[in-house]
Amino acid sequence: MLRKVVYSSLMLAMMLGFAIPVMAQVETTTLTGLVDTVNPGVDFVLNVDGTLYTVVPTELTDLDPLLVGDFVKVTGTLTDLVMTDATVVVGVPGTWSGTVESIVPFTLLVEDVTFTVMPLFEYDASNLQVGDILQVDGWVIDDVIYASAITTVEVYIEIEGEVTSVDPIVVDEVYTIEPGDVDTSLVAEGKRVRVSGTTVPDSMVIHATRILVKVEYVGTVTGLAGGDFLFTPKGSAGALTVTPTDGYAAMGGDIVIVTGWQEGSTIIDASVEVLFKGDGSDLVKQGHFCTMVMEDTHPVAQRLAEENGLYYEQVMSYFCVGNFGFGEIKNAFKAEKMLNGDKTVAEILAMKEEMGGWGKVKQELGLIGKDKDKTESASIQAQEKSNNKPENPPGNPDKQTGPPDHANNVKDKVKDKDKDKDK
Repeated sequence: MLRKVVYSSLMLAMMLGFAIPVMAQVETTTLTGLVDTVNPGVDFVLNVDGTLYTVVPTELTDLDPLLVGDFVKVTGTLTDLVMTDATVVVGVPGTWSGTVESIVPFTLLVEDVTFTVMPLFEYDASNLQVGDILQVDGWVIDDVIYASAITTVEVYIEIEGEVTSVDPIVVDEVYTIEPGDVDTSLVAEGKRVRVSGTTVPDSMVIHATRILVKVEYVGTVTGLAGGDFLFTPKGSAGALTVTPTDGYAAMGGDIVIVTGWQEGSTIIDASVEVLFKGDGSDLVKQGHFCTMVMEDTHPVAQRLAEENGLYYEQVMSYFCVGNFGFGEIKNAFKAEKMLNGDKTVAEILAMKEEMGGWGKVKQELGLIGKDKDKTESASIQAQEKSNNKPENPPGNPDKQTGPPDHANNVKDKVKDKDKDKDK
């Protein structure tokens, strides 16, 4: 019995040993190259970078359409320099013009179709950039262009500058923009723009594929869209989609200033300054003009805004949220002008809140003792005293109080009459 088991084991091992070579998989190889010669009904010779391979197709009828010089891709079993059981795909010759979509892998967008480009020669792609326009000669097989020649037609370019002319569009008095189908409705003289497009090397004419215009709006957050938000500028019926660059967490109803780059109904790379929170939690003053800031206009704030080139809502934010009086806000505008903009109104008001008095603020800013004058200092001190008076009487928090401007004149007239009586 033992002998039978041993014998059976030996036989099994021998069978497995002989079976291994039979079960081994044969690897296939793919080659691409030019047809060198054709032996009708037998085989053909393939030239791959100077090395010649004999190719025997699985279907000998594949040899019928082959011509010397055709570019083909063959897949089969390669032994030494002979490929057998080969499938043959013949490339379609042509010339393609398109835009570089990516460098690695090297892809070209041609009329909405993406092709992978395989140069058949040493090609330096280090100077290529996405957006370049190329002309590629060669053969295409299965969305791959095997390139025999690559020519750069136009190079991609991005510029940022000021519009110095509209018809034609000229930027920084240097670049002439040909917009084609690009929307130019926001382009105006003096506006800052970002232009993307292509140009012939050493040319100052840009064929624009995109024009972004620098914009700034005050308005209301009307909706959320993931990391973006919907924003309706004041006086506009249409909403814009805004992509902020900072960590702004949008809240419906926020009144904000949005500064960014607009294309169509989209603003990208936007900075956001919140003036009023949508839930009203930041309001220090609760009067009518503070709670209805977008619906009604306080004449004093409107005048300050117009005189100093700010949005009305900014002035009201200083008043309603910052809890500053209009006199204090006016003083901050004066100081900003004296400093030629080295400090913003918001920064100056913050100093006032921290230091308590305008005299201290002026001293810190170096404005006192500079011939700016004692009169200015006295004026600010007088204004400071005025600001200490109640600004918002009960029942109408936003209404300014105090004697009318002509009150002192009336008193003076009374004094004059008394003097006349004494005479």
